[in-house]
Amino acid sequence: MRIDPAIRTLRDGGAQALPHPQRSRAYAVQAHMAAAQRDWLESQPAQLTDDFRAYADGAELRDLPCLSRLMMRPCEARNLVASLNTAMLAALRHEPLGEVPFRFKMSTGLATLQILHCSRAVLSLAVYEPVRGPVEAPDTAVFVDREQTEIVVSGRAAGVRHTFEPGSPVKTERCDWAAGDWMTLTPGAETRQVLSVKSALVMLQLTRDPERPKPSREVLLATGHEAQRASGDKAASQALMATAVLGALGATNALDVLAETALARAEEPDLRWEAVRQSLSLDAAAGKALLDKLAARADDPLAQPASALRAHLFAEAA
Repeated sequence: MRIDPAIRTLRDGGAQALPHPQRSRAYAVQAHMAAAQRDWLESQPAQLTDDFRAYADGAELRDLPCLSRLMMRPCEARNLVASLNTAMLAALRHEPLGEVPFRFKMSTGLATLQILHCSRAVLSLAVYEPVRGPVEAPDTAVFVDREQTEIVVSGRAAGVRHTFEPGSPVKTERCDWAAGDWMTLTPGAETRQVLSVKSALVMLQLTRDPERPKPSREVLLATGHEAQRASGDKAASQALMATAVLGALGATNALDVLAETALARAEEPDLRWEAVRQSLSLDAAAGKALLDKLAARADDPLAQPASALRAHLFAEAA
């Protein structure tokens, strides 16, 4: 395949790598696409953007009439998506080498485009494409601590909706989705999975994360047992990784920091427990001291696992 040198340079090196005339042209293309995005956003009803900001600040969706209509009335959702398509396609006709200036993610059979973002709230467009070949039904599902409301703009698909209660098998309901269908998923307790797409499924999604998300859980559908857990807090995930790195580096000078983290009730339990693990690996005496302190705290969620680990270590040493 022949690729024009100017396009290859633009792709590989960005605007800075182009000669001055081409660099100026690249900036002009970017500016045109950004202006198209700005014009489209400004063309939306002021009440919608006001409602979206209020939702991001914690207001209930039912108390925001414009945003509620968008997520529950098919004609409102269709009109928003159609206006976005019209604006972006017009910009691309003018600048064929331009890129739509919205954040997006792509994977096999799924693409998402972030339309609005404010604080903890996101309004996105998700498109599921038909996938060739059979799709195996999963035996696990992931439950995330996130409010999620969706409406189908167009297309048809089949899938399942799961409801999870700790200690019980996951309840599964089979679903067929078509244009106009909408749903709200309870944070941490409900999720859905698209299993087959009959015609490209276009969905408008409204999500909101809590200020301190609880861990996400991957659960075995048959038993309800937790197969895997991940922190729902990005900052906590980064701190947990940093704690593991301290242990891998053998950083004994960080024992005080690890102890402080392990004993801090305000921190995520997963992060605190990782600090205990790394303390034990770096200095057995310091780790045992931490276990003793945690086991003595009757109201601490780590008291029971600390007692159990301490008993296990003593039994192994005997």
